[in-house]
Amino acid sequence: MLLGSFSKVMAPGLRLGFLRAPAGLRRADVEADKSLAGADKSA
Repeated sequence: MLLGSFSKVMAPGLRLGFLRAPAGLRRADVEADKSLAGADKSA
């Protein structure tokens, strides 16, 4: 798994990052992100 950010290269305020992981972990991350996004909307 590799996590990175382009913030230092482009602009500190941009907050652009990336995740490189095996397909199984990517699916789990997408599902976790969806559940967290749903929790934010109901708050």
